[in-house]
Amino acid sequence: MYQTKAEHVLNFTVVGGSIGGLSAAYCIHQAGHNVMVLEKHDMAVFKSQAGSDLRVPPNMTRLLGEFPGTEELLHKCASIIPGHIFIEGSEPVGKMTYKEEMFADLGAGFYRMPYVDLWSHLYSLCSSSNIECRFNSQVTEVIIGDSSAGVSVVLDTGEHIHGDIVIGADGHNSVVRRTILENQQEDPQDDAGERSTPTNLSNVHEWITCRLSIPQLEIGKDPELQSLIENDWWTVWLSCGLFYNASREGNEYYGLNIFYPFRQFQVDDMDWNVKQTCLSPEELQSTEGEPRLKKLLSLASSCHRVNQTNYNLKVFTNKTMQLIIIGDAAHAAIMNGVHNAAIAVEDAYALGFLFSKVSGQHQVPLFLKGYNEIRQKRTKMIRESDSGVLTVHTLPPGVAHDARNEIFKKTLEKEDDEYDDIYSQIIQDYITQCNYDSKDAIEEWWHNWGRLI
Repeated sequence: MYQTKAEHVLNFTVVGGSIGGLSAAYCIHQAGHNVMVLEKHDMAVFKSQAGSDLRVPPNMTRLLGEFPGTEELLHKCASIIPGHIFIEGSEPVGKMTYKEEMFADLGAGFYRMPYVDLWSHLYSLCSSSNIECRFNSQVTEVIIGDSSAGVSVVLDTGEHIHGDIVIGADGHNSVVRRTILENQQEDPQDDAGERSTPTNLSNVHEWITCRLSIPQLEIGKDPELQSLIENDWWTVWLSCGLFYNASREGNEYYGLNIFYPFRQFQVDDMDWNVKQTCLSPEELQSTEGEPRLKKLLSLASSCHRVNQTNYNLKVFTNKTMQLIIIGDAAHAAIMNGVHNAAIAVEDAYALGFLFSKVSGQHQVPLFLKGYNEIRQKRTKMIRESDSGVLTVHTLPPGVAHDARNEIFKKTLEKEDDEYDDIYSQIIQDYITQCNYDSKDAIEEWWHNWGRLI
C-alpha cells in the first residue's frame, strides 16, 4: 500500500469500528504501527445492516483499489449507478445520466454496494493483519497527558487503554471530537476567500436525515410502484424545504432517504443499535408530492434518523497532536449522502501515508499540521457541494426554483450539443468532487514540504 514503513513505531487506538475506523486501522498498520480498534457495538450490529447500501463515488473507488481484494469485491457485490431522475409533484423535471466517457475520464466508476459487504471485507483485512478489534467496548472519556506521557481512553467498564495517538472514527456524536472541542472553539465563519460560490445554507448548523428501508416484495405488489424496482436509477423527489432520494438496495430492499436542511419535527437522533421505527403520523401527513411517494413512505419497515450538527472545524487534531478525528466525526458530510463514507477512506489513506514516513516522535506534529491543511481544503469542497445539493433540491417557489426547473427540463429533451452544454453545467460540481485524488494530494504535499522535515 505504501512504499515505506515507519522507522519509529507508535501505538494507535482507533475509536469506532465502522468503515472509517477499519480503513484507518488497516492503513496505519500498513504504515508500520501498532493498532487497536475499540467499537462500542457488537459485531452483529454491523452484519445486520442488510438494508443499508453505500454509495461509492469514483474518488472512493480509486482509493479502494489500494486495499487488497476490493476490486474483486466491487465486481462481485456492487452495481453501477446509471444516474438520477428528478421529479417534482408527479412529473419528471430532469435527469442526470452518468455517461461512460465521464467515468473513463475519472478513471473509476460510481457504485452502490451493500454496507455489510465492504465492512466485512475491511474487517477481514484487519483480522488477517492481526489488528485487535474489540467489540462491546464503549469509550466514555479521553485523558490527554503531555507528548511523552501519551493518551488514554476510558471504557464504560472503567478500564484504561494507553497509547501514543487516538484516532476518533466514532461518528457524528464523537467522544473524541468532544474532547478536542473542550479546548478549541469551532470556527464561527467559513473563509469565503476559499469558496468558489457562497451558498444559501452557509449558516445552517443542523440538518436531519432519515433512512427508510422498504421491502421490494411489498413494492412489487403495487402496479404503480413496480417500475421503481426494475432498474438501478436513483429517483429524486424535489420539494420545498426537504427532498427525497431512493433506489434499490440489493435484491430485498428499496432504500429511501429524506433530507431536512433544518429541524421540522421533534425527532430524536438514533444510534445504530436502537430499534428502528417508522415515520411518525405527523411526518406522513405532511408529505407532499406524487401518490407513489406517499405509498412508499407508508410501506417502510424501518426508519433510522440522524440529527447532524455542521461543525466547521479549523483543524482535526487537538493542540498536542495526540487526538485525530476522521470521517463523520470531523467533516459533517451529509449522512446517507455521496461522500460521507468516501471522505473517511480518504482521511484513512492520508494518515497512513504520513505515518509511514515517521522516523521520530518530533515529526508527528509537523506531519499532522500538513494533514490538517490538506484535509481542511477537502472539507470545504465537500461542505460547499453538500450545501449546494441541499439548496438546489429544496428551493421554495420563486425565481430560483423556476430557473432550476428550466435548466433541468432541457435534460429531458433530445441529446444534442445544447444538451451536452446543459449536462456539463449540472454535473460539473459532481465531477469536481469525484475527480479529487487523495493519493495525489498527500503525495504532492510530501514532495513539496514533508520530505524537508
